[in-house]
Amino acid sequence: MYSRSWKKLVLGICLVVCLVNIFNVEKVFAKDEKKVILYVPQDDRPISSDQTAQVIRSMGYTVEMPPKDLLGDRDKAGRPEEINRWLVENGGKDKVAVISSDAMIYGSLVASRKHHIPKDLLLRRVKNIEKLHDTHPKMPIYVFSSIMRTPKDGASSGTEEPEYYVKYGQAIANYTKIDNADTSGLNESYQVTLREGVPEAALKDWLSRRRTNVEVNKQLINLVKNNDVVYMATGKDDNSKLSQTHRESNELREYANSLGLKNNRFQVLTGLDEVGLLVLTRAVNELENYKPYVYIKYASGYGGATVPTYSDESIDNTLTSQITAIGGIRTYDLKKADLVMFINTNRSGWTYDANTPVNTLQPRYNTMDFVEDIESFVNAGYHVAVGDIAFANGADNALMKQLQDRDLLDKLYGYAGWNTATNSTGFALGMGIVGNQISQDKRNELLLTRYLDDWVYQANVRQSVNSYLNLLPGSGDYLTIGDTKRPYIEEYGTKLMRSFVSDNLNLFNEAVNVSITMPWNRIFEANFDVSGNKLNETVLKKHLKY
Repeated sequence: MYSRSWKKLVLGICLVVCLVNIFNVEKVFAKDEKKVILYVPQDDRPISSDQTAQVIRSMGYTVEMPPKDLLGDRDKAGRPEEINRWLVENGGKDKVAVISSDAMIYGSLVASRKHHIPKDLLLRRVKNIEKLHDTHPKMPIYVFSSIMRTPKDGASSGTEEPEYYVKYGQAIANYTKIDNADTSGLNESYQVTLREGVPEAALKDWLSRRRTNVEVNKQLINLVKNNDVVYMATGKDDNSKLSQTHRESNELREYANSLGLKNNRFQVLTGLDEVGLLVLTRAVNELENYKPYVYIKYASGYGGATVPTYSDESIDNTLTSQITAIGGIRTYDLKKADLVMFINTNRSGWTYDANTPVNTLQPRYNTMDFVEDIESFVNAGYHVAVGDIAFANGADNALMKQLQDRDLLDKLYGYAGWNTATNSTGFALGMGIVGNQISQDKRNELLLTRYLDDWVYQANVRQSVNSYLNLLPGSGDYLTIGDTKRPYIEEYGTKLMRSFVSDNLNLFNEAVNVSITMPWNRIFEANFDVSGNKLNETVLKKHLKY
């Protein structure tokens, strides 16, 4: 009798152990299985969509985006109702949503600056995010939005502002600077003259659209307060200390503070195009339960006190906020650092444009010391990312040459040197944090994309392509290439890219077959393919002598 009881007891224990093991195996599989991320970019630009998604996909996450025809481009708005439908149909408890509210409410970033959409419709679209949470309550929702920019003049606005801004943009920007400043003692006639220099209808249109943008952002902040949204970041692009953008950012920050929201739930960030990657990085860090420590080191000179072009604050303040945005912690103890951010600034504190004559291979006063520090940290085993902000709209040629000569290009964990300084620091940060968690091969793929875009194209090839464009017969210019000229421009750009790569990037074998296209029909935006497309010699020979 005792023998049978003993056997039953042993069998029972074995059964329990087996069930526990099976349960633990299921838990391990559940932990290892990556969630799907639904990502709605602010438009279909390569940097906003594919290049940003590429960084997160390198970690093994599936990043799904709406079909491209639902996203906006430079000339037409996207389709917010269909984007919302896509999110509802594809959402679920095993997914995370990272959403550009500009795409979901206005149709795109550019549309948010030029639209004539009734305010009640915009607010109903805000409600769609609340309804998305109601439909998928276990799907975390992250949102990033924008505060309308204040270009300093018409030339800076490109084709992305209302038509009147080309003529009156400088007067509008100056008027709002004075309107937001302490004007005691200032000649009042100057302000009156500025205002009278702008048609009343234009000023009213510009200010009323901005007012609507602020109200939409406040309703989005309410969604954070009500826990429909896990975290929200609002980016401010092309602004300065006394700009209307700066004033509205303060209003939104104060509104969030009045609701008791801390910066782990809501932030206003300087910059915009990098915010999508920052929020995506935060989402995956929270999924991975990863809270990285980041140490910052600047080039000698003004360093962290530098206030870059297109910004209203020091780059040190911006970087501190960006580290918070990715869910990280800034550390002043190098031993704790998961990532060391090296920031390339000019000793003078100025930021220049990458296509100016000063961007040469000749090292400047602080270049050599900066590169030697990078080399020392890399050799010591630190994970290093570089935010290259000495120049706007492209890499620092002297820095890149030194990194190449010292065989450091493939030793970095992140790099960016594109568009504005804040775009570069934010993208390099997100890329560097992801770089900590992926293989060398995956890091090289991400680095190659940035080197092709920021160094090869933006800092070098872009200027030659623009010169060639002006030599071609027919209409078409830097801002609008035109369908007639575009094939020649793309083929010529590809030829120059391959030549530069052959001389400078042979470390990355696949780069020699790079080809480029201009998806936004302007010189500034390029897309890169390294799959080995052949040059169309017939197209080139029509207008190019070898």
